[in-house]
Amino acid sequence: MPPKKPFRNRLNHLDPKTWLKFQKSWFIHNPPPRKKGVLQHPAKFPETLVQEFIEFFTKRRQTVLDPMVGTGSTLVACMRSGRHGVGIELNPRYMEIAEGILAEERAALGKRAEKLKVQLIQGDAVRIAVEDSGPGIAPEDLPRVFDRFYRGERSRALPGSGLGLAIVKQVVEAHGGSVRLWSREGEGTTVTLMLPAAEADGS
Repeated sequence: MPPKKPFRNRLNHLDPKTWLKFQKSWFIHNPPPRKKGVLQHPAKFPETLVQEFIEFFTKRRQTVLDPMVGTGSTLVACMRSGRHGVGIELNPRYMEIAEGILAEERAALGKRAEKLKVQLIQGDAVRIAVEDSGPGIAPEDLPRVFDRFYRGERSRALPGSGLGLAIVKQVVEAHGGSVRLWSREGEGTTVTLMLPAAEADGS
């Protein structure tokens, strides 16, 4: 009988003990007390909570997309966990708050955040496109790219869970928008988000 190959963690950088601890306490989280006045968004959530999920589903130096930035909690968690981040926000008021919070966080992290790219995009509520120059997606995989947990044959050896595009589609459609994807092998992929306009007063 051939010897078993050693386990190789392709999903994240967690050690086995931390991996098991996170899985056993999936919905248990005790965030630190919030500073006074920090709740400036109706859907605000603890940065420490999203950081746990980012560290579980991605590896350091990978890029996280947040299609609804709010006041920047996800992008703050990206910097703290050593990930790049791209965030989209339609509301100018929340965009301004997020810019200030991210600037403060980058200053607080110092050298840890020097090489991290965190980009905020002010969406115009008409068309938001995120593109790459990667290997593209095989034609046979395109019909299923928005299915939960689906991963094409070529991507199964790479880190990931097959949830990213499914979550993006669910969030965008919940806000009355739509998502389109174009991809060609050898040329890259473009994901386009179409979203309704946001009122300037935040309603």
